[in-house]
Amino acid sequence: MAKGAQFLDLRDSFQGREVCARASRQATASPPPSAATSEWARWIDSRSTQGLVQESMHPNAYGQQALGRCLALIHAVPSGHRACRNTAGAGASGMYLTAG
Repeated sequence: MAKGAQFLDLRDSFQGREVCARASRQATASPPPSAATSEWARWIDSRSTQGLVQESMHPNAYGQQALGRCLALIHAVPSGHRACRNTAGAGASGMYLTAG
């Protein structure tokens, strides 16, 4: 890596918040969505997009907030590689870094 570059590992940042995760539920009108209990990703399927898409998932609004928190956290660290993780039952404020 280039001198002064940092690496932020996001592989496990949505652990327990994925689609169909036991700790999360799909956002619906009842009960209403919540950053603490809802999934942080959504499917993009071939019926709603142009072209062939297989198992394409993207962060929803809660996932985007969590990733934004990860970026703010690593920006505050002067150097080193980090991994971003989440705290079960917490929203974006529960994101934290570990040594990577």
